[in-house]
Amino acid sequence: MKKAIKKVNTREELLNLWKHELEPYNTKAWWGLIVSGSKAVLALTLGKKLTKLGEC
Repeated sequence: MKKAIKKVNTREELLNLWKHELEPYNTKAWWGLIVSGSKAVLALTLGKKLTKLGEC
């Protein structure tokens, strides 16, 4: 990827690289973080609720 970025000489080439190479990867990475983060929150919340139920 570094080589591809270094080859960019114009604004149009940079925009093309962003749209076809970087943005899709960036979007997938963000969704991965969001989904894994929400799963962690759900697990922690469930754990707290189960602990409270066990105290009753």
